[in-house]
Amino acid sequence: MLGQTSSQISPKLLTQMKVIGPGEPIKVQVGGDAKLNCYLEPKKDAQHMEVRWFRSQFSPAVHVYEHGQDQTADQMKEYQGRTELLKDTITDGNLTLKISPVRVSDDGEYRCYFDDEGDNEETTLQLQVTAVGSEPQLRLEGHEMKGIWLGCMTTGWYPAPQVRWKDARGEMVPSWSESLSQDTDGLFAVKLSVLVQEAFEGTVSCSLESPLLPQGKEAGISIAGQFTAQMKVIGPGEPIKVQVGGDAKLNCYLEPKMDAQGMEVRWFRSQLSPAVHVYEHGQDQTGDQMKEYQGRTELLKDTITDGNLTLKISPVRVSDDGEYRCFFQHGGNSENTTLQLQVTAVGSEPQIRLEGHEMKGIWLGCMTTGWYPAPQVRWKDARGEMVPSWSESLSQDTDGLFAVKLSVLVQEGFEGNVSCSLESPLLPQGKEAGISIAGQCHSQTPIQTWRSMAGRPREAEQKQRFPGSLWFVDWKNLVNSTGCGIIDGGERN
Repeated sequence: MLGQTSSQISPKLLTQMKVIGPGEPIKVQVGGDAKLNCYLEPKKDAQHMEVRWFRSQFSPAVHVYEHGQDQTADQMKEYQGRTELLKDTITDGNLTLKISPVRVSDDGEYRCYFDDEGDNEETTLQLQVTAVGSEPQLRLEGHEMKGIWLGCMTTGWYPAPQVRWKDARGEMVPSWSESLSQDTDGLFAVKLSVLVQEAFEGTVSCSLESPLLPQGKEAGISIAGQFTAQMKVIGPGEPIKVQVGGDAKLNCYLEPKMDAQGMEVRWFRSQLSPAVHVYEHGQDQTGDQMKEYQGRTELLKDTITDGNLTLKISPVRVSDDGEYRCFFQHGGNSENTTLQLQVTAVGSEPQIRLEGHEMKGIWLGCMTTGWYPAPQVRWKDARGEMVPSWSESLSQDTDGLFAVKLSVLVQEGFEGNVSCSLESPLLPQGKEAGISIAGQCHSQTPIQTWRSMAGRPREAEQKQRFPGSLWFVDWKNLVNSTGCGIIDGGERN
């Protein structure tokens, strides 16, 4: 009103409420947490106000706070269970809406709205959802008289990436076709094809860039000769270790990726034919298969269109141990790689036996079976130091598994522990059994004395108290003319 003095002006007009939001877009990757912050200026307690975040329409909203609490009845279905209002600074009129996990559909504009008894204001926020997708995959798609077709494929991007073909100098190579699609989550898949001319030699790369993030990915292929892409067969970098009776999976693949359905693929050992397994003319060929692998191989073809194949051998035998070659042939071109299969078997617990005696002491034997390769067997004293063996015998059964027997002469003056230790040369696994010797023996002890005592009714109790073939021998009380015996848990038998 004209002529009104400052003392008569409404407090609301003196303190006009403003809603302030972030000055720049909020960038969040798919699956992350988006925090949409807005606040009042000047500061004012918002506990009793209506505050809401909405998109293109006021109701239903992304999130509503009213009457001092969150209101879920007016919430959009796609945000239910994914929003949380952070109220730590609500008394200052400062609120943050957390959306988690972020989806592609959350991308875009939001409005933050405050209402204080009819006095309302709002501001706009921009949420930019991003996703960095897969590494580009290059494939040889075919050829024609002018050259070869190369394809570049990538998935899982948002927004759609910028995809370009480049030569070795970084200059653009024009694409001939491009396809763009979105999956059910809204993420983009891109396929870009290029025709490499017959006369071209050098490197061609497929380059990807996110339009929102300073991130890119790139993959290249080398072209040599007249429209011939260099084909490589790649195998595992380390030996494949499998236990006897298990499943061996021998994987190899082509680089660059290319469909192998029309190729000849074979796994062989020392000679190309007969082979371990042959795939040709679109199917497995059993006519050229080694007899010992018949009925035990299966070619896993789930990724054959990418030139990726796995040969499964089951059940694995000792005879399967060694080198294999994976061979691809396409037209007049062929490549192969080498794979190493290491077959293992962990055998029985070592068994320690009293084998006999002589004037200098007693003979102990350590026996174990079912190992592959042959285990490392050692006698050790209580300090873990080696006790030299006097004899060792090694044999293989019809399945190729090793049995080992190691003997040692324990001198008459020895007292303490002696153990037989086994270690696999390929696996971090070992087994051990020990015997404890006390006193001196001045007699010739019959071996049947040991055996008869081992077979007495107390044997089960003795093994329970001393698992792993742990024996205590007291030379002074052995049951014979000189009075020796076995101490069992502190009791003499």
